Amino acid sequence: CYFLIVTLTSPSCHFLCPPYSATFTHRCIEELHLSHELVPRENSDRDRRKYSESIFTRIVLALKHCTDLNKLKIAETTFTANITSAVSSILYDIKSPRSLVLRQCGIDYKAALKISCALASNTSVQLFDFSNNPIGDRGVSALAVALEINTIIKKIKLSGTHLGIEGAVAIALVITNNSTLEVLDLSRNSIGDLGSSKIAIALKSNNSVRQLSLRQNCLSDVGAMCILLSLYNHKNLQTILECNHSIRYLNLSNNDMSKKCMLDIETARRMNLHQSDNETIREKVAFFWTNPRNASCFRDSMTVKYMPYLLSAISNTENITSLYNVVKYVNMPALFEPKPCTGFADSIFFRGRCYSSHLR
Repeated sequence: CYFLIVTLTSPSCHFLCPPYSATFTHRCIEELHLSHELVPRENSDRDRRKYSESIFTRIVLALKHCTDLNKLKIAETTFTANITSAVSSILYDIKSPRSLVLRQCGIDYKAALKISCALASNTSVQLFDFSNNPIGDRGVSALAVALEINTIIKKIKLSGTHLGIEGAVAIALVITNNSTLEVLDLSRNSIGDLGSSKIAIALKSNNSVRQLSLRQNCLSDVGAMCILLSLYNHKNLQTILECNHSIRYLNLSNNDMSKKCMLDIETARRMNLHQSDNETIREKVAFFWTNPRNASCFRDSMTVKYMPYLLSAISNTENITSLYNVVKYVNMPALFEPKPCTGFADSIFFRGRCYSSHLR
């Protein structure tokens, strides 16, 4: 058992011209990189395209015998119907590869649709890279449907795929419904402020995405503020709990944003750098309570009187649902009405009659 990486480019592939490419089967290949035209330059353009397509197809089909393939990277080539079918057949027939990179391959909507259909039923691919392919909104929408079915993929890269507002709406549905996606790269597209607002709304109901890149996406302060409010909305404590607490890395560079907006976003993002979501929530709540701008929230004398106990409740709460109920009751007029102590959140001093052993 050993590790093997094979990189095939134009200068090194003279020996792969038909019919020899049919014998390319190596069961221990873990990474295979294919790029450029796999035919010597001295051949005519027509023959080079014909032989290149034949070689690519044969190599990809031969990978069905490579049970240890970890990464397949195809870059800077032109996908034809035969190559697309060969790549799709791999996704249908075998469990590997775990990383599929198809960069700058001229993949259009039809090819993207075919690959997406195969990807929906795949159970091994964890990283999928479609960068620098003109798949457009329709291609991204097809991929989004596959991602709502697929529960294995953790990283998606769609940089430079001509993504617009319609594609951003489709990606927002993925963020809402997919609970395994951790990395999402949408850089160098044109989702604009409207697309950013859709993604921001979706982030509030997602707790799996850790890295998000919206670099160079025609965002202004409006779109950036939508992302900011999805990370930290200080309107009240309830809106804080409804924010996203999982984003650790956020890239909004190369957009038309003011410096103040960028600083505010960075401040909100830094609150999400804790090990657990609960720790993030506690810091956001503490920041909210210590901010002078929120002083009006504490005019109620009962709230002020029992604030230390509420702080203690939040510091000891390990369950997000209980924490949500704590803050929800704080903002309700009936907070201090008599209630039976049926749970942790219900045991927080209603009219001073009910005491929790956790808070004494």
